[in-house]
Amino acid sequence: MSAARVIEELIRVAWGSRERARPVPEAISGTLLLGDLINARYRFFACAFAAAAIAALCLFIERTKIGTSIKAGAHDSEMVRALGYNLAQLRLGVFVRGT
Repeated sequence: MSAARVIEELIRVAWGSRERARPVPEAISGTLLLGDLINARYRFFACAFAAAAIAALCLFIERTKIGTSIKAGAHDSEMVRALGYNLAQLRLGVFVRGT
């Protein structure tokens, strides 16, 4: 049995397996009428938030020194090591921040 399966079962034992719905904040609850379509405001908010997060990540990768070294490490790891970067530490940092 894998560790992920054991952790999953421990979570089920601790909190149960029943789904729990959380209420949507009042500021983004409700609906929007666009032509003949009725859509939830929450979905528009989620789409806008995701687009902003993607744009921020792209700007970070393209415009910062750390972002360019991350990008370079993905394409040419030997060159990044030759420039004096600890590639293992850089990859670990990307993994930790990503999770």
